[in-house]
Amino acid sequence: MKSSIESLGMQNMCPNEIKRQILREGIWESYTQRIKNLLKSQEKLWELYNVDSNLENKRKVLEDIVNLQPVIADWYSSSKKIIEIEGNSGVCN
Repeated sequence: MKSSIESLGMQNMCPNEIKRQILREGIWESYTQRIKNLLKSQEKLWELYNVDSNLENKRKVLEDIVNLQPVIADWYSSSKKIIEIEGNSGVCN
C-alpha cells in the first residue's frame, strides 16, 4: 500500500488533496490491477494445492484460498458500486 501511495506521489499530500487527485484522475486502473493480483494469487494457490501431496500442506493452502474468498468478493462488490457511481456521476475514470 505504501509503495502504491508513493508511486502516485501521494505520500506528502493531505487527505483532501488525495481525494481531489482521485476524483481528477480516477482510481479504476489501479483498482482493477489489485483485483487481477488477487485472482492471480488465488490461481497460484490452487496450483500449489494441486502439486502438493502432503495433506497438511494442502490443508494450509485450502485455508489460504478460503480466507481469500471474502476479499475477492468485497472487491467485486466494491467494483459494482464504483461502476454505479461512475454511471451516475461520471466522477471515476
